[in-house]
Amino acid sequence: FGSLYTVSVEASPEDAGTITGMGDYLWGSEANLTAYANEGYIFNNWTLDGEIVSTEPSYTFTVTESVNLTANFNIVRTYQLAQGWNWWSTNLEITLDDLKAALVEALPGTSITIQSQTLNTSYNPNIHRWNGRLNTLDVAYMYKISVVADCEISLGGMPINPLEHPITLQNGSTWIGYPLDESMAVNDAMDGFSSISGDIIQSQTNNCVFVRGVWRGSVTTLYPGYGYIFQSNSTDDRTLIFPAGTR
Repeated sequence: FGSLYTVSVEASPEDAGTITGMGDYLWGSEANLTAYANEGYIFNNWTLDGEIVSTEPSYTFTVTESVNLTANFNIVRTYQLAQGWNWWSTNLEITLDDLKAALVEALPGTSITIQSQTLNTSYNPNIHRWNGRLNTLDVAYMYKISVVADCEISLGGMPINPLEHPITLQNGSTWIGYPLDESMAVNDAMDGFSSISGDIIQSQTNNCVFVRGVWRGSVTTLYPGYGYIFQSNSTDDRTLIFPAGTR
């Protein structure tokens, strides 16, 4: 009888999915692991000691030692976009390519534009190509997305920690993201920030202004998935860091 080696797996996040195939194996035998994502998650990859060993949900390998792998899952978020321009942001660690792919999948064969405060890129359905100088996505900031019809896009990634994504507010206008996965009253969201009289937060349809130590106006709550414009009344740059939230 040969020696037995243990193949164990942890799911990350721990409630994101289930795994089959764990157990004791003889040296030289094949282990076949399969990861199943729970609702609201999507499988990402397998890692061993922090190194990616496979990106497929089913992973087969030859057992030569005891190992403890991690099955990594991403959270799936859906975003509703309306025909025309949308002020959009995300709290997920995603890339611009992720966003582009989701938009093309949702509205194949149509023109799409993504615009940052200074750059843009547009999709030409005739040549199936994106053109423009915008080539990265910073989750701390807002983007404007133009689509030809109402649609829903789904993106997978891990939530960011807003404490690790400070937003530089320049004098004048800054397109800011809202990097939390829960809505929050403006006064609570801005509680740790040194607002000054005359600062304005503008949504796509409304705004609020900081007056006499309180944010007042028709924008009373900040919502996940939406972007805002911060009109700074300071001549100096300031740093905005949203609270971590409660989830």
